[in-house]
Amino acid sequence: METFYKLRCFGIPTEDFPVTSSGSIKTKKLMKWIKFRSNIETNNPSNNKKTQQSQNKTQQQNNHPPPFLGIECPELKSVIFRNGGSAWDHPGNAQFRGILIRREHDREQQKTMAQKNAFLNGIIKESYADGLTFLQYDNGNECFVEIRDFTILRKKVFQALRDQSARRKRFETSSSSSTSTSSSSSRRTAVHQVNDSSTSVFMGLDNTHSAICATTTFLNFKRRKRSGE
Repeated sequence: METFYKLRCFGIPTEDFPVTSSGSIKTKKLMKWIKFRSNIETNNPSNNKKTQQSQNKTQQQNNHPPPFLGIECPELKSVIFRNGGSAWDHPGNAQFRGILIRREHDREQQKTMAQKNAFLNGIIKESYADGLTFLQYDNGNECFVEIRDFTILRKKVFQALRDQSARRKRFETSSSSSTSTSSSSSRRTAVHQVNDSSTSVFMGLDNTHSAICATTTFLNFKRRKRSGE
């Protein structure tokens, strides 16, 4: 575990290591890698050159691009859409969140559907201008694929923008509640200090104490006089 912490200081993702902190061997990611490589070899067999040449000729005749085999390791400028928080710290996702944070406040100003569509299109164009690409994880092939369908991409960006709005509202609510709680506690502390520092509860204690001492002294004197002391 200490070695993992040291490696993380240099930016090395230790969660990808095939061993746990207790020394157990991890096989889940290895099986995913085997499945991904098997899909690549099935769709693009390098050991059969005749099949490869015939597929290339067919694609050239039909003017179709070669089949997209998926992405095993996303680039730093890639925005990953995947269930779970595994892509939260990816550099591309962090850069994309910066765009959403900066432009999320302008969302409420868009009233009509045309304005909302133009607003989403502007976020996508700005992301592309910054060199970002959008990837989606394919659970069937255990790889990432680029989102080329603009309709799907708009849905993903809209969901990300809505999540950012929800995070901002939760942060503002928690900040306001913590501020009100601290102010109320400070008021209670001030009232408590005023009550504790009040001197009204000590008024008359000196006279009462003197009267009690005098009475006790007089009773002791009479008791000694009766006993002949």
